[in-house]
Amino acid sequence: MHEDLPRRPSGEEPHPIEYPDLFAASYIVAGQWDLTKVEPLADDKLWIVVAQGDDSACPGENKITAALEKEGAEVSRAVWDGGATAAQFATDVAAMAAKGTSINYAALKKGTVVPAGETDNSISNHLSTWTIAYNIEGIREWIFQQHR
Repeated sequence: MHEDLPRRPSGEEPHPIEYPDLFAASYIVAGQWDLTKVEPLADDKLWIVVAQGDDSACPGENKITAALEKEGAEVSRAVWDGGATAAQFATDVAAMAAKGTSINYAALKKGTVVPAGETDNSISNHLSTWTIAYNIEGIREWIFQQHR
């Protein structure tokens, strides 16, 4: 399993682009990659989560998933409420996983990601995505069910 860990310096751990055959599946949270290097991931199993209010990661992942589709990948997409309960997220994950695609892409609806009392801007959305995404149990379960 690979996770884009919060606040990690770029390049300090293996990335699925560099080692596409190393991981059974990858969990990409608020990811930002070089669009020209994603082709090796077209056959991989990915679960991607971004916040629509993240002005860098969301448009970037939209382009990346479109590029992966051009390479033949099938991508399931959904918009989820970032303030959903664990039960609601379980339903969301089950619905997306049931589609059976190798790439699952969930965008957290704008305005539902940043905690109350914090400024709702792009960087807050980016940073708040990790807290939400890493607490969605069903995605972790999906990751661990994957194999090469």
